[in-house]
Amino acid sequence: MLFRSLCYSKFNKERWRDQWGTFCRQSKVYLYMVIIKAFKERKISMKKKIKRIISLVLTLIFVASLGMTSKAADVKDDGKILVTEQIAIDMAERFAKGAKPELDLSAGDPVKFYDTSGQAIGYIVSYYLNSEKYGYVIFDTTDESLISEYSFAENAKAPNEIIKNTQKTLRNYTDNRLFRIAPFTYGYEVTDGNFINNYGEIQAIDVQNISDNKTRNADKPGHWEDIMLDIADVYQNYQHVSGNTISEFVSFTEEEIEQKTGRYACAVSALTACAGCYNILNWGNIKSDYLSLWSLTGTTTSSTSGSIIYGSTEDSKIGPGFQKFAKNKGKTITYSSANNPSYSFFTNTIDRGDVGIFAARLKLNDGSLSGHAMAVQGYAKIRKLSNGSTINTLMIYDGWYLDGRFLNINYAYYNSFGVSFNG
Repeated sequence: MLFRSLCYSKFNKERWRDQWGTFCRQSKVYLYMVIIKAFKERKISMKKKIKRIISLVLTLIFVASLGMTSKAADVKDDGKILVTEQIAIDMAERFAKGAKPELDLSAGDPVKFYDTSGQAIGYIVSYYLNSEKYGYVIFDTTDESLISEYSFAENAKAPNEIIKNTQKTLRNYTDNRLFRIAPFTYGYEVTDGNFINNYGEIQAIDVQNISDNKTRNADKPGHWEDIMLDIADVYQNYQHVSGNTISEFVSFTEEEIEQKTGRYACAVSALTACAGCYNILNWGNIKSDYLSLWSLTGTTTSSTSGSIIYGSTEDSKIGPGFQKFAKNKGKTITYSSANNPSYSFFTNTIDRGDVGIFAARLKLNDGSLSGHAMAVQGYAKIRKLSNGSTINTLMIYDGWYLDGRFLNINYAYYNSFGVSFNG
């Protein structure tokens, strides 16, 4: 590949040669530093040292083959690189090429987001197919797997776009920065300390000012705006390993459910979608089935807003409630449940043509837990080619929007509960 680029490059050869020489010199210095550091770490086995060195050499060769000389110059002494908007776009296109190779997706419109301390921690990057919106990917540097969620679907909107399109949004943001205010939850500040999130809710959040002169943790970047990643993560390639979905994705918007039933509870909405998947939903009278599921699962009122009743459901009642609902419809469905279920718990469910429930108990910034139940209707396993690690995602109906989202089941910020149906 590199030889062919040398032969057929349309760029100025002398300039290319100079850039290549600069890159090689920088790479040699960087690689030398890494090797010395590796052998000084006596606690690391020789096998691991060799693997680390080989991985770095391959990464540097790969970067060189792409002619990324200008970006390579940004590599710091610790092997990290400053992630710019353009690099975020490049990362997104690499991910799409591996995760959805059958589509020629381009990436653009990167939006940086921050944690509630004001530290930049990631990017949301949009996808396009033939200039039309086609999903997004979220890079979250606080998680080891880096990718927290993605969607490949026509007109699928990223969380920041959802916020700006909601009718509840106050257009005059006091701060135009996007914050991750909880796992899978993003928001813009609309008044002092009050944020509009991607679920249409107003939340009061204590966000520390970015200009505060406080002591930074040792592992933080040198600047609040900096997003730093290992060079291997920046130039990562991906491969779609396996995946499966049920025959037809079933979903409803929150607004549709509220209009038809006068109620809303995430577990009941998820089970309503499951009923649709098993062809036991009365599409002509969704309200009747929704209220039946509400009752059979012991869902209780948690709040009211206007004429809408909002409810909460205990995890332990999700499976039995749906089993009773199916029996009333003349269909036999069994279930199994598990705390912090394995990935195979769901993949086996989908592979035999069934669906399930993934209840994520999200750990909020104050240490409290907030639960949300979602219908599992597919999965996709993505491999990182540099180290062979996998990103295990579930395709879910989240109870709010029509498009399927792929959520990283190993995302570090939540505990989980799962139900697998067999019908």
